[in-house]
Amino acid sequence: MKASLLDEVPIRGQSDVHDGIFSKFTEDNDLLARSDAYSQRHASVEDWEVWTHDQAADYLPDRQQPPAAFQLGIEEPKTVTLPMFAGTTFDGHFQYKRGHVYQSGVAIWGLDFVPKTTPLDTDPSTHYLALGGYRQANTTQPYDHCAPGPNSIQIVRCRLDATGDQVAPVLDLCLLHESGNVRELRWCPYGAYEETVTNATDPHALPKLGMLACCFGDGSVQILAVPHPLALRQALGLAPEDQAPVYLRVRRSAAHFALPNASGACIAWGGSDTLAIGHVTGAISVWSVAAALAHPDGGDKTTSVQFLRFSCLMHDAGVTRVDWNGRENPSVLASSANDGKTAALNINDPTIPITIFRARGLTNVALFVPKRRSFLYMDSDFTAHEIVIVEEEYKGGLILGDSKSPIMALESSPCHSFLCSTAIDGAVRLYNLYQPRRVRGGGKVYNTVYHMDYDKASGEYRYRDGVPPIVS
Repeated sequence: MKASLLDEVPIRGQSDVHDGIFSKFTEDNDLLARSDAYSQRHASVEDWEVWTHDQAADYLPDRQQPPAAFQLGIEEPKTVTLPMFAGTTFDGHFQYKRGHVYQSGVAIWGLDFVPKTTPLDTDPSTHYLALGGYRQANTTQPYDHCAPGPNSIQIVRCRLDATGDQVAPVLDLCLLHESGNVRELRWCPYGAYEETVTNATDPHALPKLGMLACCFGDGSVQILAVPHPLALRQALGLAPEDQAPVYLRVRRSAAHFALPNASGACIAWGGSDTLAIGHVTGAISVWSVAAALAHPDGGDKTTSVQFLRFSCLMHDAGVTRVDWNGRENPSVLASSANDGKTAALNINDPTIPITIFRARGLTNVALFVPKRRSFLYMDSDFTAHEIVIVEEEYKGGLILGDSKSPIMALESSPCHSFLCSTAIDGAVRLYNLYQPRRVRGGGKVYNTVYHMDYDKASGEYRYRDGVPPIVS
C-alpha cells in the first residue's frame, strides 16, 4: 500500500478490515453532537388529527394481500409467517447474528432512520425508522405516474443494541395523507430531534421526532414536523403498556414545495436548511427549507415558489438520485437520471453543469462520500466508480465491482469507512473505502451482509447468510 494512501487513513489498522464495522474504527458525528436546527419549531397537535384504526383503513396497505412468508436459518431454515405490521427477530434462527424482520405490507421506496441529537438522546438503543411506498407489495408504477390518493408513512420503533434480549420492531406511528405514493423519505440530517419542549409559545406544541422530507406521488414535496411518539402518547393519555400504533392524519404540513408541471422524483438535504429536488422532467430545483418553516404560509403550495432558490434543466429524462457534497454548507450537487447521465453542478455557478459519465442504460447512483470528499457513480457494467470533483483537482479513484445486477442504492456514513450497496439481485454488500485498490497477490475484498431471494411461485422470501467474501 502506498505511503500516500496510508496517510489518508485516520485510524491505524482501519484499512485491513473488510468483514464488518467495529467500534474501535468508528468516529463520532460532530453535527449530531452540537447542531441545534429549528429549536423554536416544534411539532403541533394542530397539524395532525388522531384517527382510529377503522378510520385509517382506506389509507393502510392492501388488507387483501396474504401474510408474508420468510425462510430464516442456516442449517435448518424455518418458515416464519408475518401478517401486516408484525415483526420478529433473528433469535432462535441464528446463533451469532442479531437482526430484525418487519412486514410493512407495502412496496418500499422511502426508508430512513431518524438522526438523534446525541446530548438530548436519553435512550440511545431505541431508533425510529420511517418507511413508505406503494400500498400494494410487489408492485410498481410508471416512473412519471403522478396522482394523489390515500396512503401512509410508517414510523417503526426498533431496539438496536449488541447486548441483551432481542426485541421485535413495533409500528409506533402511522402518518396518513392524501398525496399518493411515497417516492422518497429523508429526515433532516441533524439538529431536529428533541424529547422535551421548553419556552414554547404554542400551547399545542409537542417535542418533534424530526423534520421529515417526503417526496409524494402527486408531484409535491412536503416537510412534516413529526411528533415524538413518547410525548404524543403521554399527551393522548395512553397507558405505557398500550403498544397499539397511533394513527395521525396530516392536516397541514410544515412546508410544501411544488413546481407546475414538474413532479418531484427524489430529494436530498443540503445541510439542515436547504433541500434539492430531482424532477421527472430532468430538472433539479433547490429550495430554502429554513425560510419556508419560518413563514406563516410555508405549508401553502400555491405560494411555495417564493422559497425557490433556483431551478435548472440538468438531464434529458427523469432524475433518479441527487446528493450534496456534505451536510454542512454544501455547494455541489451530483445527480443520476434515466438518460444514463451522471452530472454535477455547483449551485454558486448553476449555468455550467459537468457531465461526469454517460451510460448506455438507466442510472440510479450518485452518492457523495464524506470520508473521501468524492462522488460515486455507476457505469454500464454495474460497477461503482469514484471521482473527485470538489477539490482543486479532477481525478478518478476507487472502483467497486462485482455487482451482477444494477445497483439500486449506495449509502455511506460519516462515522465509519464502510460503504453499503444493494442491488436488484437481492445482495447487500459492504466495502471498506480505505482498503487499498490492490493487495499484493490479490484484490479488493467485498463482504456480503446478506442475500434476499424471492420465489415468485411460492411467494416466499429467503434470507441467505454466511456468503463468503469476494475478492476481485
